[in-house]
Amino acid sequence: MPVILDLPSFAPSLGVEEEDFARSSITVRCDDDIDVTGQLIELNGPLASVTILESMSNLVVKKTFDDIYLLRFTLPAHLSHEASHKLEDSLSTKSEFVFNDGHKWSCYVFAHIVDQFGIHLLVTEKERVFRYFVPSNHIQQYRIGAFLGEQLVLDGKISEQSVADCLEQQKQGPNKRRMRLGEMLVQTNQISEAQLTETMAKKFGLGFLDLHDHTPDESALDMVPERVARDYKVVPLKLTGTHLQVAVNDPANSDAQNMISFLTGLTLDVSLASKDDIDWALDKYYTLDKNLAVIESQEQQDALKTDESLAAEARRLGTDRPIVRLVNLILAQAIHRGASDIHIRPNENEIELLFRIDGTMVKIKELSKSFLKGLVARIKIIGRMDVSKHNIPQDGQTRVREENAIVDMRISMLPTVDGESVVIRLMNTKYGPLRIEQLGFSEQEEIELNEQLEKKHGLILVTGPTGSGKSTTLYAALDKLRVRNQSIITIEEPVEFHIPGVDQVQVDEKTGLTFARVLRNILRHDPDVIMIGEIRDKETARIAVQSSLTGHLVLSTLHTNSAIGAVSRLFDMGIEPYLLAPTLLSVLAQRLLKKNCQNCLKEDEIKPLHRIQLDLNDDCTVYVGAGCDKCDSLGTKGRVGVYELLPLSGEVRDLIYENGDESKILEAALTAGMTTLAENAKQKLLAGTIPITEAYSVSIDL
Repeated sequence: MPVILDLPSFAPSLGVEEEDFARSSITVRCDDDIDVTGQLIELNGPLASVTILESMSNLVVKKTFDDIYLLRFTLPAHLSHEASHKLEDSLSTKSEFVFNDGHKWSCYVFAHIVDQFGIHLLVTEKERVFRYFVPSNHIQQYRIGAFLGEQLVLDGKISEQSVADCLEQQKQGPNKRRMRLGEMLVQTNQISEAQLTETMAKKFGLGFLDLHDHTPDESALDMVPERVARDYKVVPLKLTGTHLQVAVNDPANSDAQNMISFLTGLTLDVSLASKDDIDWALDKYYTLDKNLAVIESQEQQDALKTDESLAAEARRLGTDRPIVRLVNLILAQAIHRGASDIHIRPNENEIELLFRIDGTMVKIKELSKSFLKGLVARIKIIGRMDVSKHNIPQDGQTRVREENAIVDMRISMLPTVDGESVVIRLMNTKYGPLRIEQLGFSEQEEIELNEQLEKKHGLILVTGPTGSGKSTTLYAALDKLRVRNQSIITIEEPVEFHIPGVDQVQVDEKTGLTFARVLRNILRHDPDVIMIGEIRDKETARIAVQSSLTGHLVLSTLHTNSAIGAVSRLFDMGIEPYLLAPTLLSVLAQRLLKKNCQNCLKEDEIKPLHRIQLDLNDDCTVYVGAGCDKCDSLGTKGRVGVYELLPLSGEVRDLIYENGDESKILEAALTAGMTTLAENAKQKLLAGTIPITEAYSVSIDL
């Protein structure tokens, strides 16, 4: 009996007998187009080799997977009666392979499995089933069955028109940044990440897992260090003999599978899971008690080497290895959970560790008060602050490299009665700017905003309180503008995302590099588009308006509660109505609201106060997240924008020219079709996107 080592078996439900394949003779098609036929002696996945007794010469011949691009079990498998009917009823999918040397091969596939060794196929030929193996290192590209979009349509998860629209949009994007179809569909909320992954699992012949229903074995977790699991987005689940079951999100990432197989010395049984599930499982099962994820930047190392003025005790505490590892792990977990801020809050007897996630403070852990001095000293060291001073507020900053991305950190120290409190703002450049179509505008609002961005000069303002996503909207606008071969310069504090092809200037008040000073100089730098992080004072406002009058498209933000409030704010800054009226293109007010977790939606009760404030009918239904593992029992997951776009109709512009008050401008804007923030929030409430408390908070904030 031949030996088949660590290659996958097809499901018994298919009705094929693996032993029949093992007994059959095989044909190996080599790179030189010579076929070698004989009796199988050994097929060894980990050693990437096949050994056969050649029929013609009666010699033992060993070939590596590098030497072959097809291996075929030449005798058909014996099919049970049930399997024969299944084959007759099935629609075997036509598949096409293109090899690195230009060879092409097509076949009709009954079933397939993709693993780190290659692709294993059950191929139908003349109503019989044969087994093939195609090593991965020879495949240039392949397609089994329908394209992804076609399969999603066949599964009833999306319409043909939606796929066609996304494919057309995909063609219009720059080649280097062209997104995959599945990624576009998920980011535009046309399908969920889980739906996409489930369809991909079907295409690749792999299982699909909801990781909330599977608890990994400790033995499996111990096989893969946390840093490796996070780097390659792999969740080890079960160890069985020489096999390790793992969950991944990208079945085409052979590097990840090869690395895990190499490190563990095991053969992988691969299943697919959604990105959200994998991130959730990594955070849940790799905890503070597991292997520590070390994140160390060059700036941190340099600070430790060069600063010899630190107090000896503080330096000893801040460089103590357990403290270093604890701080690194806190940073790693915050980044992976998408936190915007880390709070280390001292109390009388313990330290609270909290992350701000989607605008909500989430308590992560309580630590012993004995850790406080060491944590504070370590964070001061990496932030280049004075570790010997404990009774004054201090600010610092640093950067860390995490998964090929730079994470900027702004650190604030504040002395309290229970010790120094620490807040770290995280700005992760890994995620990059969104596109306008991903921000959640209505169709009409998106059309109007895109029309304004087509203008050659004028002023576009985005307003809202701190943390309302104004910078995200401006970056989305810049991402659209930068593909037009224009000169774009930004003035920011700080630079949150680095955008290729854009000159970005970071304001530094300490050195006198203010918004106004930079603005005066960049006008001589021949810009087409200027983005000002924030209009804070009269001089910046005046230069911004003058720049828009003299042929520049200017984008900026203001801190006002509504779109119409921006007009009054500019008047208060001394901008004359006759200058503002012709230059202002649009004003967009926005808020970020918490989204209901779609995994645990339930109908919510409407309180009388909410019904009156939001003007809700008696028969309307609203929903709230009940709380589940996927949302850390919060009931909310992620955030969504609500918007108010002021249309600059002729009447609105005339009122601005006449220095009209806000009530008259609001009346004219509503007549012109403006949807207010409160109304936009109400629409998302009735759609089940947000809870009623979020819609209520917007209505009373205006």
